[in-house]
Amino acid sequence: MSKLFLGMIITAFIIVLGIGCSTNANPIENLGDTNPAVENSDGNHTVTGVYNASFDPDTMEFTVTPVRNASLTHFDFTQYLDMCPNGCLRFLVMDVREDGWLDIGVLMQNPTSITVYDARLIFANPYNKEIADIDGYTVLWPSIGVYSKPFLAFAKESSQRAVEGSTGVLDFFSMRFVPGCTIDTLFITECSFGENIQEPYEIVSHGLTEGYMTPQGGTATMGCDVLDWQRDVEWVKADLSLFTHEMVDMVFNDVTNIWECEISNPLSLPIGEYNIPIEAYSPNVWDVNAYGWVTVEVIQEPGARKFVYTKSDGMGVSEVHSMFTNASLDTQLTFYSATTQANGVTADLSKIIYDSDKVIPGYTKGYRMNIDGSDDICLFKPSAVSANSDGSIVLLYDAMGMRMWIYNEITSDLYQLPQENVFECVMAADNPLIAYTATPAMGTEIFTCDFMGMNDQQMTNDGDLVMAKIGLSISSTGMKLAYSGIDADALENDMEIYVLDLNVPDSQINITANTDINDTSPQFDGMGIQLVFVSEDHGAANIMIWNEMDGVTPITEDSVSMEMVYANPDISPDGLLVVFETVLDLMNAHDIVVYDMASPDPEPVQITSDGFNYKPLVSAN
Repeated sequence: MSKLFLGMIITAFIIVLGIGCSTNANPIENLGDTNPAVENSDGNHTVTGVYNASFDPDTMEFTVTPVRNASLTHFDFTQYLDMCPNGCLRFLVMDVREDGWLDIGVLMQNPTSITVYDARLIFANPYNKEIADIDGYTVLWPSIGVYSKPFLAFAKESSQRAVEGSTGVLDFFSMRFVPGCTIDTLFITECSFGENIQEPYEIVSHGLTEGYMTPQGGTATMGCDVLDWQRDVEWVKADLSLFTHEMVDMVFNDVTNIWECEISNPLSLPIGEYNIPIEAYSPNVWDVNAYGWVTVEVIQEPGARKFVYTKSDGMGVSEVHSMFTNASLDTQLTFYSATTQANGVTADLSKIIYDSDKVIPGYTKGYRMNIDGSDDICLFKPSAVSANSDGSIVLLYDAMGMRMWIYNEITSDLYQLPQENVFECVMAADNPLIAYTATPAMGTEIFTCDFMGMNDQQMTNDGDLVMAKIGLSISSTGMKLAYSGIDADALENDMEIYVLDLNVPDSQINITANTDINDTSPQFDGMGIQLVFVSEDHGAANIMIWNEMDGVTPITEDSVSMEMVYANPDISPDGLLVVFETVLDLMNAHDIVVYDMASPDPEPVQITSDGFNYKPLVSAN
């Protein structure tokens, strides 16, 4: 921020907030260059005012009133309360953010005619309001209490934090009014006379400077900078009670010029941000310490990715779960004790579509919820089958009526599309395009339409040559469609995978073209560059991946009979993560396998083993 702009703000303070402030004070020059209060203070550190700031939400202005109750402190401050013609403490709301925070500028004026140091504004009692963008916390004097209070340290850019006589210093903080708080805030202003007191005035968080912590553990280094003008900080302590139930000494790193200590997560705290209290001390006549925070994060192990799946109890009840690919944070998202099944997760991992009979057993409805299980809404039709990239549009299908429906969150509409006798449908995530199958004559054909059911176009015209077309999968772009088809004159077990360019009718190609092998369950990545599918060869079912450059390549090869097969593959929109099931047929045990192509040496890794985990999903199309 430029000095010119700061000067304009200070001028605005004087003009806007000076009106109506106390003007019956003694002139500043009457105080002279001596200060009677110095004799009554320890180490020349003196409170210069206690103020109540009352906020008017209608005018967005603060009214500042000096508090003359000398019992609040044993320092002689009352002589300063009326020494500023326009008020020694003034506030101006700079911005009102959408999240409810007020960005506030505060001007504190030196009430004397001499240079003072260490000017601070202490939030003695915020009355339950939230305070942010402060410099640290301080412990008040015994006569006021021992609780840590937030403060702003003024003149941080000035040498020795000096404030010349009769001048003002400007700083900024943020405040949010929450239910139960009041419009008043109690402030204390203070400074030092004669010299800068060697106390720290700000603790700057550097977070984790090395390593990382996960819910499974991990060791890292956290750091902070402790600011005082003498740079003679004697010690810094970190309160690691949240993580290890101990207080540890931080060590100054001569290379990075910050204070550091090790931190670990043996208690397995979950993913999230945590504030570590910091206490710092520089030798000073008051023995005053500064307090602040270092914010650290517990993260998922780098490279781990979230997916969604359905977990059964083996007795007819199933629920939707999410998990990371390193098998951590298995989180149950539904609690309905019903038949509930995940059908997809949006590309931005924000929403899940699923089906459940939680209202009336045996009667399924489609639902959509946030990835954390919140904002769970019923979409009223039997099945939610696809969603766009942020889940604001959901394609639903009524198998009994063979009709399609669209839920549009933007317009709050649920409307039926005009197409009839629809067997299967799927919607692109990033393109207003729906692909579906119907039977205009002999065989099953593929059609496309838009979200309103308009602009129908027939994309295949095989007649009875390819009688069945099932397992539709569309790319996020809406450019490619994959499906399984069976030729009328083929052997009984000989389904093939077809890829269709949705810009060109009748452009489908058979990418498997094998004999006596069932190729099913194709799933396209977002760009339509590659797809995964199941290849079932006389009972053995393995997962394959196809792309235009390399053709078909196996991901698994160890299924040799129907006693152990792989099923239900899905591929992430970026094409780097494949998830699928391993099924032990004799035990009916279903578990989840991940195949991460972003790893240096990708290989299938089974991450569950209890046998009740079905249909892992990393896409909604």
